[in-house]
Amino acid sequence: MNRKINQFEYFLVTTILCVVALFIMGLFIYCIGECIIWLFFGGDFLFSIEFLKKIIKASLWAGLVVGIGAWFEEYKLRR
Repeated sequence: MNRKINQFEYFLVTTILCVVALFIMGLFIYCIGECIIWLFFGGDFLFSIEFLKKIIKASLWAGLVVGIGAWFEEYKLRR
């Protein structure tokens, strides 16, 4: 029973960390892209809530997939 709880906790921690990391990376890449457009093309630096929602949605799905994959790989190595 204790081993199953540890595996579940590891799964949750891995998934949550992947979601947070991918959200920060997505936000950082978006800001870099906007800065490049602003510097080279003279565009406006717009930080809209719509793009933030897209970044959150993408990071949730990608973080879930990456977290499950990382947990599965670790589970296979422990067996």
